[in-house]
Amino acid sequence: QQQQQQQQQQQASRHFGLGEPASPGPARATAGSAVEWEEVVGGLDGVRAFRHSASGEVRRGQPPSGWVELIADGGARYYWHVDRQVTQWERPQ
Repeated sequence: QQQQQQQQQQQASRHFGLGEPASPGPARATAGSAVEWEEVVGGLDGVRAFRHSASGEVRRGQPPSGWVELIADGGARYYWHVDRQVTQWERPQ
């Protein structure tokens, strides 16, 4: 299962040119997290899209900055920091 998650994440990462998360593991939901954008399941009009967690703004394509929650093909969630170009499985705080 871990190998399948890694393969799924690699496929999703290629969409934005991301690398693999540093340490695979289950995502943890925490209050007051630093995640600014969440992937819109299914995108908009066939384009990957993201919703800003505070304003509700929906944006097609890559968000401008901050942490983004992405969804791999199998439904696993992982996190990407746009500015630093890093990914990880654990939800940032």
